Amino acid sequence: MSSLAADQAARVNSTWVLRYGDVSEAYIKHLITTLPSTCLYNREGALLGYALTYHYGCLGVLYVLEEHRGNGYGKVAMSQLALKHLQKKKEVFVMIQRVNTASIKMHEAIGFEVIPDTSFDWIFCDD
Repeated sequence: MSSLAADQAARVNSTWVLRYGDVSEAYIKHLITTLPSTCLYNREGALLGYALTYHYGCLGVLYVLEEHRGNGYGKVAMSQLALKHLQKKKEVFVMIQRVNTASIKMHEAIGFEVIPDTSFDWIFCDD
């Protein structure tokens, strides 16, 4: 396990659901080079999964390669990223869409608690 490297930004961007071409890749590269992240590899050095910290402090961009899902790697990545923040006395939080019940269950299993009756909407302006 280690942190992500800047040269992995294109790979991370390619799997990010909020990607937006070169703009989001530059953003991902900025996150990787300035904020805590975790990256999991197998014994042969092949990538298994990763997680990043958004610029506003939220943990996210969690991704585990499809063929490695169900093995607990998401829990490991998020636990290690949360630990990095806790060691720096930083608040640890995630924002998960309510329909993503698998992610909610995974985060609850590693100690996160759902704050009931909260919702957020992302509002974008293209102009």
